[in-house]
Amino acid sequence: MWYRTVLDVDPVPLLERLETPTLWLFGDPALDRFGPVETSVERLQLLRDAGKPYHIHVYEGADHNLDPSSWTDDLWSWLDRTVGH
Repeated sequence: MWYRTVLDVDPVPLLERLETPTLWLFGDPALDRFGPVETSVERLQLLRDAGKPYHIHVYEGADHNLDPSSWTDDLWSWLDRTVGH
């Protein structure tokens, strides 16, 4: 795929230093042909298990172009838990 020629970067060393709460949204691994969803989720889960404030959500039946109607409730819920009011 074309993106591998321009995105040959291992983000894990940078993510290991990141302490910012982060919401990661992914499409279904079977339908997302633009990103390595399974590998990304596995690496993020390892970082989360090591204490990183990461929340990961995979949307079954969604491709790479997530429809906002599928994730906006999750975003607001995460923001409320993370930032609080």
